[in-house]
Amino acid sequence: MSIYIIGAKKGLGKFIFEKINSIAINRNNINKIKNSKKNIFIICANNKYKYPDYKNFYNFYSDNILLIEKISKMKHSHIIYMSSIEVYYKNYLSEKSNLSREDYNPYAMSKIIAENIIINNTKNYTILRLGALLGKYSNNLIARIINKKIKKTTLHEKSTFNYILYDDVLLF
Repeated sequence: MSIYIIGAKKGLGKFIFEKINSIAINRNNINKIKNSKKNIFIICANNKYKYPDYKNFYNFYSDNILLIEKISKMKHSHIIYMSSIEVYYKNYLSEKSNLSREDYNPYAMSKIIAENIIINNTKNYTILRLGALLGKYSNNLIARIINKKIKKTTLHEKSTFNYILYDDVLLF
């Protein structure tokens, strides 16, 4: 059995790669994946831009959709896909909700498409719809405050946040 971390260069993927015996994969070394029904793919890779500009849209599409399609068609025993709570836009809290293109940004739509690719091409999968992550390689507002990279914000003293720790994802 081989565990492949797709998107192990930074963030959660890098953290998981450092913690478990696995093989780091990115768009430049995808050919390292061996053809085996015992493969486990943990997909952390994505192009995070919610609104990619015109000249970067193909890269966005390639990173968020084509890569998932390619991985899901490879031999494997299980895929674990790191999706996003972005798919729960406004009041759409169910997979049976009708989607309206006006309601979703390109990033959220790409996550919905990727989830559907996995569901339709894979027998054994786990999709984790993660919110904001906090861990060793986080670079969000809270991580920057904790690491003292930001001294002042416009946050209110009663602001609340719900974060998922890298360690909790790893324990799952």
